[in-house]
Amino acid sequence: MTSAPTHGNASLRTPTRIGSFAPLLLGIAIGIGLLCLGGLETRWILFPCIGAAAGAVAMFFPARKYLMAILILSLQAHVNLQLTEPGYQSIGSSIPTGVILPLTMIPAMALCVLLAFNRRRSTKQLAIDWGKPFAKPILLIVLTTILSLIPSSEKTLGIFYLLYLSQLYLLFLVTLNCVDSSADLAFVKQLIIILLVSQSCVYFVENAIGVTFTVLGETVRSTGELQRHGGTVSTNSLAFGMFITPPLMMALAASLVSGRGAGGRGATIASILGGIALILTFARSCWAGAIYATIAIVIVGVKRRVITGQTLVRLVIAVALVLSVTLPGIMTRMGANHESDYNERVSLMRMAMNVMVANPIFGVGIGTYGYVFRQYLTADLEDKWLFIVHNVYLLRGAETGVFGMGGLIWLLAVAIQQAWRGAHSMDGEVGVTCIGLLGGLVAVSWDKYWDSSVCVPNDLYLWMMLGLVLAARKLDLGAKELEERELATAARVGRGGRS
Repeated sequence: MTSAPTHGNASLRTPTRIGSFAPLLLGIAIGIGLLCLGGLETRWILFPCIGAAAGAVAMFFPARKYLMAILILSLQAHVNLQLTEPGYQSIGSSIPTGVILPLTMIPAMALCVLLAFNRRRSTKQLAIDWGKPFAKPILLIVLTTILSLIPSSEKTLGIFYLLYLSQLYLLFLVTLNCVDSSADLAFVKQLIIILLVSQSCVYFVENAIGVTFTVLGETVRSTGELQRHGGTVSTNSLAFGMFITPPLMMALAASLVSGRGAGGRGATIASILGGIALILTFARSCWAGAIYATIAIVIVGVKRRVITGQTLVRLVIAVALVLSVTLPGIMTRMGANHESDYNERVSLMRMAMNVMVANPIFGVGIGTYGYVFRQYLTADLEDKWLFIVHNVYLLRGAETGVFGMGGLIWLLAVAIQQAWRGAHSMDGEVGVTCIGLLGGLVAVSWDKYWDSSVCVPNDLYLWMMLGLVLAARKLDLGAKELEERELATAARVGRGGRS
């Protein structure tokens, strides 16, 4: 695709003399030394070190792609700097219960600074794309969250969530504004596939040794008939399954879409590895989500005539291979009492519906569901399993009202719409990336109906996807506008020649 150069593509030239950064390095060394002498926890030493490493990359490398690589690959590390003492609820939490700084936000903030500096150098003014197609649903989510503080019995949790939401929005903006060429889009797509392979391999290791381990060295031994782990994303297999499904759909799209800059054999291998890892989570809702997402990919690919019959045959063969490897575990999992599990979740949903019906406008307050839902139990629900409702939509509705739930549904619907439109792009990278994002968003939308576990990497990945889908659409619309201008110019030249 031929595209007009943009100021965001200019290379960032940074000084490389170590002496220029001596004061900064000295300050970091002194800060870490004080933390060590103060006997503080390891996390207070780990994060300055990570921040210093990210800053070094920002200062010494001439391109944004290195920081983007750190950002994308750090999504798989469930590492958060806990700035306040977290709360705890035995029946689960709907939001982070303290002020946190996820690891991914360190390269995101560095990218934000680099982006602002680079654009100021190039244009003498900041030209930021704020994501207009998502503006209204995001504004509705923020507004309903703020209004939910009125009846809330835990207003501090609402403040915590607003701070967390601001970080998610910053990640969205950074992704949207840093990916401004087809080459950037292809680079991010490759990183996502690498992330999928990385987490799949980690899961295989955990499955082999029977232990889930985290980036910070924590270990959880698997118990039960089926081994279920969380990679480095979580200690919960369902959260892990929800995390890897969108990257799996990106790899699957890259593998299936013929002649569209697809990753070829690498994407196919990544898809197989990711499929095996997903099945080994034994998370039935994630299995169903992956099936629906794959159907969406195939439908749009066939409609666009970029997925051929031969490709579908290869897909069937790959699925058969994956199923053959994991069949014993699948049979064991399918022998579970599905009716009992379903009824359990239906009871949780009924509890949430009671709360939402009683508080339809403002909800009970963001983050407070676990504190108050018992007040709304009917006699037939009192002896059921009492836990946070396994449905993000109903949980959002109970805590922030029907408009808050509507804002979330609206945001996901607009995202799917944007990905659908981008999937029809004539630009190869835009098309294949949007097809993969479409599948990922379908899976996320499905998964949110069946679970509401708080998993920061899943939230971060979703908002990165939102930024990526708008970045792809922006490239597509820019290419169409340029093509229209070229056709208009050619027409004028033709008329001039005839006269």
